[in-house]
Amino acid sequence: MIKINLLPVREVKKREELRNHFIIVGIMALVVVIIIAYLKISISSSIKKVQRDIAQTRAEIQRLEKVIGEVNKIKQIKKELEDKLRVIDQLSSDRDYVVHLLDELAMAIPVDYARKIPRKIQLTSFEKKGNAVTIKGVSLDNDSVSVFVNNLEKSPYYQAVSIKKLTKKMRQRIRTYEFEVLATVEKPRGGGNP
Repeated sequence: MIKINLLPVREVKKREELRNHFIIVGIMALVVVIIIAYLKISISSSIKKVQRDIAQTRAEIQRLEKVIGEVNKIKQIKKELEDKLRVIDQLSSDRDYVVHLLDELAMAIPVDYARKIPRKIQLTSFEKKGNAVTIKGVSLDNDSVSVFVNNLEKSPYYQAVSIKKLTKKMRQRIRTYEFEVLATVEKPRGGGNP
């Protein structure tokens, strides 16, 4: 009978299995290294792309902030212009109103019709704040001031006319009366023309 020694075959088989095992482990390790390298490169490129996107977004934000600043400046200029136009419109509409106020004021000054001259009264100031009016003047007698106040009360533009102050003064040996009249003014309801 022939004797075959199986021990070296087992050893050879074990070595071959071990070598195959190392080859498989090596291939797996190589695959893991390749996968890790791929993931690192992929993540690195993703990070770079995100950083580029962030930089572009920041640049866009800065550009838009400049645009917003310009828009805000334009809005401010527009608001200022609208305010100026509103004031101009108000002044334009009030221009006729103020002319009527002054006309009514001039008409309220007593006149000596025989001589066709104003009677003994001189206005020194006219001040309008909102609807309140203060009229100051000088007269040679009380009667002229009384007639002046009564004439103002008849005007459709002047309401609540009252004498705030009436003071007797001597000027160059002439007796005068300094007066201050308060009133409120409104546009008449019928359109404003007397």
